[in-house]
Amino acid sequence: MKKFFPYILAATMLIAGFFIGTFTAGRITRNKIERFSSYRSPDNFRQMLYRDLNLTPEQQKKVDPIIREHSKTLRSMTMEYKSAFTKELDQFHAQLEPVLTDDQKKKMEEKRDQFRKGYQKDRQRRHPGDRREGNRDRHHDGPPPPGMPPMD
Repeated sequence: MKKFFPYILAATMLIAGFFIGTFTAGRITRNKIERFSSYRSPDNFRQMLYRDLNLTPEQQKKVDPIIREHSKTLRSMTMEYKSAFTKELDQFHAQLEPVLTDDQKKKMEEKRDQFRKGYQKDRQRRHPGDRREGNRDRHHDGPPPPGMPPMD
């Protein structure tokens, strides 16, 4: 038994290292994605600009209307894209359906449902800045940080 102990210990440490490394890499990747995604809300983007560019209060007053104007345009473009993408995807599925067997259709519908549920769950977790009714979280309940005027 004493002969195999170093090998067992090495294998155990190797397996533990693998799981720890995998978990750590996943967390790092998730944090980077969440940080990048957080800039999609006008408030978070504005905070990033203020911080990274070290804007003076006079510059902040000039930048705020520009952010408001372009965030509305970009948001409407995003919604148009989502609508067009959904329409195209529905057409794809409509053309694909006659080719599939009943079992394949069922599997495809299950996959679509999983995707929709996963997307909604993921969206709620990643986009805390969404200000629609019932979708606010602790990050946006308080006043803005010192020196930052509230967004309308």
